[in-house]
Amino acid sequence: MKTIGSTTASCLAGAVLLAGCATHSSLPACKQSFVRYYESGEYERDVTAVAERAKKFIRQRARTGQTNLVIVLDVDDTALSDWNYMRSIDFGFEQGHFENWVARAEAPPIQPILELCRESERLGVEVFFVTGRDEHLREPTERNLRLVGFTKFAGLFMRPASGSGTSTAAFKASIRHQLTASGKFVIANIGDQQSDLDGGFAERVFKIPNPFY
Repeated sequence: MKTIGSTTASCLAGAVLLAGCATHSSLPACKQSFVRYYESGEYERDVTAVAERAKKFIRQRARTGQTNLVIVLDVDDTALSDWNYMRSIDFGFEQGHFENWVARAEAPPIQPILELCRESERLGVEVFFVTGRDEHLREPTERNLRLVGFTKFAGLFMRPASGSGTSTAAFKASIRHQLTASGKFVIANIGDQQSDLDGGFAERVFKIPNPFY
């Protein structure tokens, strides 16, 4: 399997800055780097570059005439942006606050990924979302996806209550295995974290940058 992702200098620089965030004194500088990277437009340019490579591959596969082709995408910071939420809480995380954010169904789309999904659907390639969000958040998650333009996806897989002890990587790989076993061909798996991509059952993986990790 070939991993394709953003390798720009900005992402490498971000990784160095994030490593420095282990010390309290460097936290303000790290937060400022998030804001500069995101608001300068560099983040969207990096995401667009990955999305264009993914679209090129999807077009190539669709032209073969093979049927039952699908792509799999993560939700948070892949299809939907959590930037407004993260900025509002000063780049921290608390599960209850996050669930309140999800319940509002206000996350905007990551536009290059929305365009990728629409093109895939036009080519006859099904789109499936696989998220680490818990099953009880299904209604606002589906509502949010549809409100921002992800209207034709074939399915949304969420972590069941019984799967809380399973790692994110293992859970997501199991869903791709399930799709493969049903006769579908997962030609592309797209996510912003390595746990979205590990575990096989995809022809290609595409990693988009994440300002927070």
